Amino acid sequence: MSESSLLIRSSSWVLAVAWFNRFLGFASVFILARILTPEDFGAFATLLLVVQLASVLTDIGVEQYYVQAPNVTREDLNSCWTLNLLVKATLSFALLISSSLILKLLERQTLVVAMMIMSFLPLINAMSNGFIIHLKRNLAFHRFAKFGAFAQIAGSATSIAIAWYFASYWALVCGMMINAISQSLLSYFLLSERTTLEFTNFSKLWIFGKWLLIRNAIAHVRAKFDVWYAASMFSLSNVGGYNTIKDVAMLPSREIVGPLFQVFFSYMSQDNRTKNNFERTYATCLAMLLLCTPMAAGLFLIAEDVTYILLGEQWIRYAPVLANLAILILSATAGDFISDALVARGMVKHVFAFDFFTLIMSLVFLLLTFQLLTTPGSLSIFRAILSAFMFISSILWIYFSLKLNALRLIRMLSAIALCTSVMVICVFAVKSIISTLHLRAILCIVSGTVSYLAALCIVTSLPIFSAQEQLLLKKIVSAIKVKLLARHQDGT
Repeated sequence: MSESSLLIRSSSWVLAVAWFNRFLGFASVFILARILTPEDFGAFATLLLVVQLASVLTDIGVEQYYVQAPNVTREDLNSCWTLNLLVKATLSFALLISSSLILKLLERQTLVVAMMIMSFLPLINAMSNGFIIHLKRNLAFHRFAKFGAFAQIAGSATSIAIAWYFASYWALVCGMMINAISQSLLSYFLLSERTTLEFTNFSKLWIFGKWLLIRNAIAHVRAKFDVWYAASMFSLSNVGGYNTIKDVAMLPSREIVGPLFQVFFSYMSQDNRTKNNFERTYATCLAMLLLCTPMAAGLFLIAEDVTYILLGEQWIRYAPVLANLAILILSATAGDFISDALVARGMVKHVFAFDFFTLIMSLVFLLLTFQLLTTPGSLSIFRAILSAFMFISSILWIYFSLKLNALRLIRMLSAIALCTSVMVICVFAVKSIISTLHLRAILCIVSGTVSYLAALCIVTSLPIFSAQEQLLLKKIVSAIKVKLLARHQDGT
């Protein structure tokens, strides 16, 4: 199978599972937000913050090492899996014995038992079949992408059942644990290949991972410091409101773009192995902008409708927060792009430098404005301004680090901004005319999608992009046309 065919097949599987998970995620949120309270979501958010921070602080990047390395052996794969398992087992034990102290510092002592149970989450995730790392390196995502779908079903069903009977944050805790356990078990039931314990090659993993370890910690703090601030300063209800709305804002980048970037990381890593040019980097940048820019603009315009439809009336006061945080779709994906593009070429120190710089800027900004951040709304405005800065910084950093062609980047940004502007005008017009809530939301999404694709088709024919970009865009447009034609024929 050719590289392009394998990329398309892997992307199709990952995207299909992502859409399935997205549907289940929306359905779960739709139900759980009507059963549980913002305070329940705030309790779960506090627990998850602690576990995620601890996990990130022990992530030495064994998967990234194996995927991007020019030459690897089976011993390397076994060593990657073994080292990660040992580190995560130590982490889970440390979290277990320190749960009471951590929650005492956060003044959330009532959550100790739940914290002790969630302490096992890093270990459960690390116990998954390590052969998955090898499949990612070879773009064989279709062989394991389905694990996430089955696990999502199990986790969502568990959460809804417990919420229905007990109406407690325990529904969210148990759902996440079942999800993780299901993925780990399925990786052994559905894959015949195995990894084994191997205690060699740890030194070269550490040489690669030490910078990535610091970088991951900085990136996590930069991404989550606003939620940590909310958890420290706000009531559990407002913590739950802000964090849940932020999760909704991040759904497109996490459930659609994020899974695709697993494929694109392996795709861009091919440049490192073959010492090729940066065409895969340009292609990934174009894909990122094509997907994220219209989604961010569209969510900003219909934030109130999305909040009401997805979460219910008790969450409507947080609708302005969703509008402000819509830009996270673009800034978060841009951050993932620069990280993957640089790590794929072994430039881990450049990623660390970027994350450290943006973290310092974020903390300085927070220090200067924290007295104004007294509500979820004011905190979301702060985060939106910071996200715009992050996006611009990401583009500039990747340009200077890889010495990319500035004209090509400007053409990409300008053309997609033009298409998005056309979409915004159409969506705003529909929003102004239609008064019925659900009908307005549907028509806004449909009109926005159609107008954006139409503008993209027109822009594709103009001499704005380079020959390579025009070819890529024409393939995308052709694929869309084929899909629409097939759907039309099925309908007739």
